Amino acid sequence: MIHDESECPEFTVLIMGLAARQMLMEKGMVTPYDFYICYKRMRPRFKPLDAYRLFWIMKKLGLVMVVAKERGEKPGFLRSIYTIVPGMEDHPAWVNPPRAYYKERYR
Repeated sequence: MIHDESECPEFTVLIMGLAARQMLMEKGMVTPYDFYICYKRMRPRFKPLDAYRLFWIMKKLGLVMVVAKERGEKPGFLRSIYTIVPGMEDHPAWVNPPRAYYKERYR
């Protein structure tokens, strides 16, 4: 997992969903907190809860899946590790996962 910002990839896109896909494709397995650490360099107002919500939505859409759970730093909390579901790398929902999930609200 990512221990400091020097291990973060250089994002080629600013769009949150595409940046998450880029990081997942480069690193293979990522936690939402890892994504938060890396993405907040580009968007300083980005919060950890935004990353957890994004990964929850991407999991509901079938873009990512949990491959492992490990103990977090605090007792009693498990950290979910995600990877891209095979075959979903080029799905159009990566552009805006919340819009794809909540499509009725965006009309």
